[in-house]
Amino acid sequence: MAKAPDMTAEKTLPTLHFRLPVDPGRLQRARERIRDYLHSQAVAERSSREVATAIEEAMTNVVRHSGSPNLEVVLRFEGADLIAEIRDQGSARNWSAAISTTSSSAPTVSSWP
Repeated sequence: MAKAPDMTAEKTLPTLHFRLPVDPGRLQRARERIRDYLHSQAVAERSSREVATAIEEAMTNVVRHSGSPNLEVVLRFEGADLIAEIRDQGSARNWSAAISTTSSSAPTVSSWP
């Protein structure tokens, strides 16, 4: 079960935000940064792996299909939801995703254009 950070303290949680050139060789390091961030926010290991895999797939799609020179990743918590944004300057539509980290099963992903 993924556990969201304790929100009772009303503190601002850190955001992970980075930009990198669209290069397949950079995706592994990006995935490591994402997993490190999730670990620092007390997300369970299994959920962390699954979320990192989903985000890596989105980054891979940018590399393969967008024609963009760069991609940008923003991860932040809003309540119990992890908001993941993968941005590029390519010609495809931008999508955002809210990943629920409170379920007892695998994380649930909701996306919208």
